[in-house]
Amino acid sequence: YTWSPSSIFRAPNTQTQQVILDGIGKTVQVILNVNDNNCIDEDTLNILITDCSKTPNIVPPTAFSPNGDGRFETFTPYTDNLSQYKLMIFNRWGERIAESSDPSRGWDGTANGQEVPTGVYVYIVEGLGLDGKYITLPPGIVSVVK
Repeated sequence: YTWSPSSIFRAPNTQTQQVILDGIGKTVQVILNVNDNNCIDEDTLNILITDCSKTPNIVPPTAFSPNGDGRFETFTPYTDNLSQYKLMIFNRWGERIAESSDPSRGWDGTANGQEVPTGVYVYIVEGLGLDGKYITLPPGIVSVVK
């Protein structure tokens, strides 16, 4: 295996690679030459350099248990690299029963100050990433278990 330009590879003569790149937004052309018992092949790859540290991310839990035992008390999606955030919770009739624009404050399993019954609820979560791109998850369901 020979990777080029060799200056961007940690070990340019191995099959598995780690690449050292800079210049976010640039495209780098990489060439791989393989010689396996005189069977020679070459391929060219174009790599677009992006800043993954700014990629927006939202990962919701699938259930929570607002029963006062101190464990999993709120439905709080994990978020990363967002400048704006919105969480909406709906009951089975499609009524919006809770909403938050603070990613650190999840839904506590109440609606209008009253505990909701054990069951399944629909959520929609969306945000604006630090990269300027909107991220909207498809509507999901969360189980309230007490």
